[in-house]
Amino acid sequence: MIKRPVTGTKTMVVSPHHLASAAGARILQKGGNAFDAAVAVSSALAVVYPHMTGLGGDAFWLAYSADEGRVQAYNGSGRSGYGVHRGRYAGEAAIPRRGVRSAITVPGMVDSWDAILSRYGRLPLAEVLEAAFDYAAGGFPLSPDQHGNTIHAGAALSPEAAAIYMPGGRVPRPGEKFVQKELARTLSILAAGGRDAFYKGEIAKAICDGMAEAGGYLIREDFADHRGNWCDPISSDYHGYTIYQAPPNSQGFAGLMALNILERFNFAGIPHGSYEYYHLLVEAIKASFRDRDAVLTDPEFNEIPLGRLLDKTYAAELAVSISPSRAADLASEPTGRDTAYAAVVDAEGNAVSFIQSLYFEFGSGAAPGGAGVLLQNRGSFFSLD
Repeated sequence: MIKRPVTGTKTMVVSPHHLASAAGARILQKGGNAFDAAVAVSSALAVVYPHMTGLGGDAFWLAYSADEGRVQAYNGSGRSGYGVHRGRYAGEAAIPRRGVRSAITVPGMVDSWDAILSRYGRLPLAEVLEAAFDYAAGGFPLSPDQHGNTIHAGAALSPEAAAIYMPGGRVPRPGEKFVQKELARTLSILAAGGRDAFYKGEIAKAICDGMAEAGGYLIREDFADHRGNWCDPISSDYHGYTIYQAPPNSQGFAGLMALNILERFNFAGIPHGSYEYYHLLVEAIKASFRDRDAVLTDPEFNEIPLGRLLDKTYAAELAVSISPSRAADLASEPTGRDTAYAAVVDAEGNAVSFIQSLYFEFGSGAAPGGAGVLLQNRGSFFSLD
């Protein structure tokens, strides 16, 4: 259940874990703005929702500044390492889904915290990270969601990761106090040294040295050269509302495509929660995912035809193709199980909306170097063609 702590008459904090929402609310109460609170939520989720997100993953941000009167996007995803090439997987049909060899992109989330705070925040990183550090060092009641996902995916964890998430060789019970000492130390180093401590200092060295020992491919130069980027969001209108998404390499355009398709149907005459209601939602997503799978790639190397994909006429064609009585085939193979979404609005009218993930639950399953950081496996779906 998403918790919504009340922090004021014009503020909002939502996230998939009540402790992360509380961390954001606390920052607002201390005088921070929506951007400070959003980073507090993001970092807290990295601790209390560790099976779905963490310092070893990525984040995509939409930020509305009341002063600027505009929405900006920040792409907090990481590029593949310098030493990653097809030859690394010679003789293999695909990049492995799990393990240290599936962790081939630099974690971008920590950089995104710095970018958000540097441009729009009021408070120092160390203050914003206080709740995350406290949850990691002092522990928190393990959630039923983490318990279930650990049972489901625990076999994919490396011995180093298993020692963190299955201490003593067993899955902690829901409500049991869960402590992450290595992650607490990493957060302490980050709070003192800022983003460079993660990308150029002790943390990067520990992770990359650990990867080298385990047969992974990311090196310190990959971390040192990483930077996310600010960019203009993409958008579409839905019944008079402007909906924003992060541009590719984000798959957010698929969500806009689905809304464009659904706009062609009269939901006033469709009972909420009915078969027809869910059938149309699912089929619109399938149609947009078919195009997503065909064209989504690195926009720095291949053009993605967003003009055609977001065209209302094309949406009308896709809407007509939906059968009211028959489900289309699945657009693609199901992959990861979840992503963490959160949003913050402050009393000044600033708003932040963001997603962050490890791609699969527990990502690559690898947490090298004793840093307590699980690395994502988003690159495991890169093509070897």
